[in-house]
Amino acid sequence: MLADNSLNMDVMCFTEHCMEDNEFEYFNLMNYYLISKFCRKNMKHGGSCMYVKSSIDARPYTQFEHLNQEEHFESSMVELTKLNMIIICVYRTPSSDIKILTDNLDVIIS
Repeated sequence: MLADNSLNMDVMCFTEHCMEDNEFEYFNLMNYYLISKFCRKNMKHGGSCMYVKSSIDARPYTQFEHLNQEEHFESSMVELTKLNMIIICVYRTPSSDIKILTDNLDVIIS
């Protein structure tokens, strides 16, 4: 575990975390909380997740969860409420369909 002052980040985004939903309870970062995650159900590896510093006002941004698709668009999203900002963490397998990625990003940005 890292010391309290060794990280100077408000939001941490991870891709290819390779964890299942139930495994996150064993992975804690001091002074951060897991706010959003996508875990694969049918395939191994992949995924995305986001941790936010405990002092930051944030909430999961779930409006686009329906776009998640294993291999092609694996996203987690957070809204930083006081900053009126949304941060998106996306993972796409290199051999996947790039059109799915670009179409989903177009929907989100629009």
